[in-house]
Amino acid sequence: PGAQAQKDKPKAKYHKQGYVILHTGLFLTTLKLRTGAAGQSPNGQERGALSWQHGLGAGLTLNKHWGLETGLQFSAHHIRATRESLLTFKTNEERFDPLHQVYTGTVKQELQTSFGEVEMRYDINRIAGQPVLDQAEVKVDFETDERIHYLRVPLTLDYRRQIGRKLVWSAQAGTAVNILTGYRFVVAQSNTPLPAIRSIDARNLNQARGLTNVLVDAQIGLSGKLNLNPHWQLLLRLEGRHGLQSMYQNAGFKSYPVAIGLNLGLNWQLSNDE
Repeated sequence: PGAQAQKDKPKAKYHKQGYVILHTGLFLTTLKLRTGAAGQSPNGQERGALSWQHGLGAGLTLNKHWGLETGLQFSAHHIRATRESLLTFKTNEERFDPLHQVYTGTVKQELQTSFGEVEMRYDINRIAGQPVLDQAEVKVDFETDERIHYLRVPLTLDYRRQIGRKLVWSAQAGTAVNILTGYRFVVAQSNTPLPAIRSIDARNLNQARGLTNVLVDAQIGLSGKLNLNPHWQLLLRLEGRHGLQSMYQNAGFKSYPVAIGLNLGLNWQLSNDE
């Protein structure tokens, strides 16, 4: 009779549960390049860099194993680059600076990056008494720090498993929409091998042209949650992202953003009833 009673006992009904996550993370961001038919590519050498991300997430568990998650994230795609330009030196456009005893001239030039086309300004300071031939080519090497800031809205499907009473692991897969909110291009240093040139000050004049304003990416993740009490959990998530669009539109090459990083957060479960 006892076994029959257990058999006839109705299964406990699962109640959908909502939760909120406050998180921060550190990501390594880089670019996957696909050169054009004529071998077009960005100027110089670009390399990945680290960037912080902060966000607020919200989720709903649909049953014991499956759930949906979304949120708002402040993210950035960060690269560093070594770039170079060949400038045409024009002596008839120089002016003398008596305070620093140099001749100064200005050259403007377009620069192709993975983010877009940048208009650069170069202020050339030539030492007085050391002439440079008119129309001579001046090579400029410079280092840059470049960032694009986004408001990111993800939507992921979450599969989770309970391990004991304290630990929950889960896997996520989904997509996200990234809305452009800011752009920064900083020249760390610039120089030229010509001894007659005392210094060259390089800077960009505006935001990169052709930069994608709304970017879609795909993401996967693996998470672990440690139960601190019935409502609070500590979250650690490994996450990878890959852009589905090129960051630079209408160019002779494609540049897809790639990121991998760790998120650390606090999960607040609205209900602990099952």
